[in-house]
Amino acid sequence: MSRAITHTLICIIRGLLAMSIAIPCYASENALDLSRLDGWYPWEGAAAGEPPLLRVEKIRLQYETLVPASLRRVVKKRIVVGTPNKVVAGYLVSSTCEPHACPVRNFQTIVNLSNSTASFISFDGNSEEENTRCFSRTMKRLAELPAEVVDEVAARRGGSMEWAAGVECGPNGRQGR
Repeated sequence: MSRAITHTLICIIRGLLAMSIAIPCYASENALDLSRLDGWYPWEGAAAGEPPLLRVEKIRLQYETLVPASLRRVVKKRIVVGTPNKVVAGYLVSSTCEPHACPVRNFQTIVNLSNSTASFISFDGNSEEENTRCFSRTMKRLAELPAEVVDEVAARRGGSMEWAAGVECGPNGRQGR
């Protein structure tokens, strides 16, 4: 049975069981409130009838468009340890890392909750500025994010983000300065 059919059947059953109790059931991902993913691990969601963050259609399309296939393969195969998502200053911050190398190799997804635009940050190596790639259509510099979001990114990276002002962002995942 396909996921769509399974999801539809779950929604129907919930509706029948609930009758007068409002149990959220999303007919389309457009209705998905991404702030509901706060506190969940990046791959969670299916248990609650919602897709994991990178499978939400709006986010998935941006991910597939901005992040090169070679990096997406690395994220899928090696960057598999997650930290719970967190809503900070109107953004959902999600991060995963490589086991036993979290500060060195990690991948973060930052979603503006007001318009569902996503930016993706890849850290690969000890030299922060040289090995940071920022994929975004909406930001030119990582430092354009609110300070609280930059601080959260830094905490997940395991250090300060004083160098963030020099990190350029763009559709090609610019690196450093």
